[in-house]
Amino acid sequence: SRFLQISDIHLDVKYLEGGNVKKPNMCRTTPGSASKFGSYSCDSPRILVESAFLAMKKQISDPEFILWTGDSSAHDETLNTSDVMSNLRFVTQKLHKVYPGVPVIPVLGNHDSAPSDYFPDSQNKSTPKLSYTDYITEGSFGDLLTSRSSPAEKFKECGYYVLRNTSYDSNVTQTFIVLNTALYYHNKAIDPIDFPADPCGQLSWLNATLSESKPKERIFIVAHVPPGYFEWYATQPMFSHEHYTKRFMDIVTDKQNAAKIVAHFYGHTHTDSFRILMDSKHETPVGIAFIAPSITPLVYVRNGVNPSFRIYDYDHLQRRIVNYNQFYLPLDKIIEDDEEYNYDEYDNKDYDAEDRK
Repeated sequence: SRFLQISDIHLDVKYLEGGNVKKPNMCRTTPGSASKFGSYSCDSPRILVESAFLAMKKQISDPEFILWTGDSSAHDETLNTSDVMSNLRFVTQKLHKVYPGVPVIPVLGNHDSAPSDYFPDSQNKSTPKLSYTDYITEGSFGDLLTSRSSPAEKFKECGYYVLRNTSYDSNVTQTFIVLNTALYYHNKAIDPIDFPADPCGQLSWLNATLSESKPKERIFIVAHVPPGYFEWYATQPMFSHEHYTKRFMDIVTDKQNAAKIVAHFYGHTHTDSFRILMDSKHETPVGIAFIAPSITPLVYVRNGVNPSFRIYDYDHLQRRIVNYNQFYLPLDKIIEDDEEYNYDEYDNKDYDAEDRK
């Protein structure tokens, strides 16, 4: 089978053609030279996001499922919760339109909150600024998390859940263990001095869920922020406290747990990369983590990346990812003259003139 992963869309509804590209994410002010189709210095204008969905449909018309691994709003600290939820609804609606009926596995990214990096431990916070229920009711995640296992109810606790699907093969259950690793990433909602050992009880839940899984299950660990370090800025770990990294790694590299996991899937770094997960003695590989690149061209520690999405070939019977193909837009080579831009190349019956406008 084949499935699609999209990550780090970072839609910027304030993006301006002719915006200032001299500083990161200043394409909201003029004058400047920002292309209407996007800039390596800034987050994604709507037309870039629209073209990405058109290109996805052209490359894969019927994926088995879609991993949507977080961060749909721009790097913009002026956004409020309503803005963030609006961007989530926008992406959900596009996915439904392009891929009607295809299961979508949504993940919370660290920029899917307002302010960003704000994910309360609902067990210890009596009046959090953010309610995880809002993602179900206002952010349209409720339209995606529908199954007999009631993943939406678990999501409401702290943004993590498990979803099981048996429609691919009668002898196989495809299990998605979806984590909210934004809890561990520079989280402004948790006191950095008196931080909880296990925010929201997520790590204990992960360990129990893996331990209780059955042999017929094919487990994907899906999250936004990966463990470890970012190879282009290896000065601090992704998880703010080493305790979180160690506890997480101890769980997923445990011999029995690791044998049940097909692979891990993350986003966040905006780059095409991977992680090899080693056993506790750092001698034997026991797992692999795939990190997908971004739709947004912006990467703060580099000069930008080409907008990308990824399609995997998956053998669920043999429990392995066979291959993946990555598709990207060479942003520096696209035609800037609107009259010459060939929309017909991406035309399909699911899109009307208003979408292409």
